Amino acid sequence: MAPYAIAHLKIGLKLTETGYRFASKERARVYLTNSLEPCSTSQQVFADWFPALAAESQEVNEVKISKKFTVIFGNPPYSKSLTSNAWINGLLDDFKRGINEKKSDLTREEWKFLRIAIWHIERSTVGVMSYVVNNAFLSAPTHRQLRKFFIDSNDQVYILDLHGDANKGETAPDGSEDKNVFDIKQGVCVFAATKNSRAEPSAHPRTVRHQDMFGSRATKYDKLGWLSVGHPNAGFETRTVDEPWCFLYRRDINEDSPYPNWFAINAIFVNSNTGIQTKNDDLFVSHTRNTLDARMKRVLDEIDDNEAVIRREFELSDSAGWKVSRLKGLHFDAEKNIAFLYKPFDIRRIYFEPSALGRARVTTMRHMLRENIALVATRQFTRLPFGHVFVSRFPIEEKTGSHDRTTQLFPLFLYGDGLEDLFCSAEPIPAIAATFISVLAAALGLEYSPQFDRTVVEGQLSPFDVFSTSTRFSIRLFTVNDMVPS
Repeated sequence: MAPYAIAHLKIGLKLTETGYRFASKERARVYLTNSLEPCSTSQQVFADWFPALAAESQEVNEVKISKKFTVIFGNPPYSKSLTSNAWINGLLDDFKRGINEKKSDLTREEWKFLRIAIWHIERSTVGVMSYVVNNAFLSAPTHRQLRKFFIDSNDQVYILDLHGDANKGETAPDGSEDKNVFDIKQGVCVFAATKNSRAEPSAHPRTVRHQDMFGSRATKYDKLGWLSVGHPNAGFETRTVDEPWCFLYRRDINEDSPYPNWFAINAIFVNSNTGIQTKNDDLFVSHTRNTLDARMKRVLDEIDDNEAVIRREFELSDSAGWKVSRLKGLHFDAEKNIAFLYKPFDIRRIYFEPSALGRARVTTMRHMLRENIALVATRQFTRLPFGHVFVSRFPIEEKTGSHDRTTQLFPLFLYGDGLEDLFCSAEPIPAIAATFISVLAAALGLEYSPQFDRTVVEGQLSPFDVFSTSTRFSIRLFTVNDMVPS
């Protein structure tokens, strides 16, 4: 309410300075509303109790229905979802279409404000939008459709990446400090986008004009004081935006490098998932088999009849992702006390009961309950140097490969395709894509043999050879994880 009142006051004072005088019923066209909500009928609700708000709501509705906007700018909140309705959620579907991601943050408030800006400019057919916004959308893999939709919806896009991400520990290219322009940890950027034609999105090339800005806050403020897109020393560079990722940041990859055209990890392995989330490590994880056996047997044997005692003794409580009721009706099974790679070189025990764990990732982890080996890697990392790659012959925890990023597991073999029997006796099948095997075998001049056999045979390429080659380091099955807690 305060910003609304101050806006009216300042606009009124500024117009008065120019000599402008409001007519008797005229007002500054600043309205109190939630921009992320469609037209409302709330004026009827307010009519008897808050007539001023009812009148405001009615005027806002008229604006939302009949007015078109050609200039939209601001600094939207960097926040998890606060507003949810069918209208804005439907618009957000354009940012999610075809990405096939199990988890993303595309319902955050800043992306809703970005989507509504695009919607307004498309409705007007011409216009300009500019935000100071969370710079995660420039590079996050889950934002690739957001970037594509954003670029395709405009004719020209200028991006000034102000960096300053304290979470990543960013520094300037010369090693000097890089500070945020705000008192926040999240890096930010400024973009300006224009639409000045009625052309279809595919009618104009997918390019952006981009610039990085590093340094102290004072240095950044100084440059922002004079910088404009038309300034002769602006320093924007034109970059082509390539599908499918449509990255909007500077990437130092040689165009002749084979890297962009090589197989992605998830195109090499046919099964993968993020690590296990127990939602209660103190209950489900232990350093030794005997300790975990005793704990889980006590809890599962008594939870149905003495829930209050068990809750108090083991400090159990319901949370957003887990409830104590998940433990009810279960019977202790010593076979489910398995080895578990908690962190690199830190092998513990976990009670692997999928129905009790927060997220068991059972479609992938079940294949690690038999003899197997898997690549451990993160999709993203916050700061250099990169070292987020490991191998395991056990199921893993969600952050096994990184302290702050979700870790993926790519098993080399699969055991059956059902979920009924966790410890099924099916024969192992290589979990490597046939296309990758074909390309690799042809390149090496070898014949592929899909057998579960670590014996090196001249002229043959085994799944273990493929695993070693595709991960770029030599592997023996029992090296890193040879010690199992008992």
